[in-house]
Amino acid sequence: MKATLENTVDKVLSPEFLSDVSSISVDDLRARREQAQGVESTLSYVRRLLQARIDILKNSELSVTYKDPSTVTEELSKSLSHHVKGPEVSSRFVEVELPEDLHGLADEWINHLTSGVVRDRDQLLVILEEAERGISAERHKLHDVLKVLSSEVKDRYKSGEASIDSVLNEKKS
Repeated sequence: MKATLENTVDKVLSPEFLSDVSSISVDDLRARREQAQGVESTLSYVRRLLQARIDILKNSELSVTYKDPSTVTEELSKSLSHHVKGPEVSSRFVEVELPEDLHGLADEWINHLTSGVVRDRDQLLVILEEAERGISAERHKLHDVLKVLSSEVKDRYKSGEASIDSVLNEKKS
């Protein structure tokens, strides 16, 4: 079966992914947490791409409204940066590092989402906004999975089953 973004997310959100967390090794637990974090990062990346496309579509009439190209750029920059939180809104650059396979799945998912769509601006906007809401909902579910995994790791440290020394020794190797 070919990996898709949907089945990658479904795997991490399936009940089986968490069903045995209390009995698996610390290494397996960390691996699952890393896998879930990778999927969450991918969805975050996809969500940002969708938001950018939505903002661009919503502001596609800027070039008609403003004759000066610098004004169009300024207005579009303001619109695209409204999703960025923090004091350096206009100059903040967020780099997302994704494994190549997850990056490919994200690009493939967005391309599939918009392929074959009548290029009507309003229709495309509805499709993208619906997809963004769906991605946001999936991210919330992934956050719950990550909480369970992180809590289990924390419990292992508290009980002495896991130790920071083992992690540090792995990093040195």
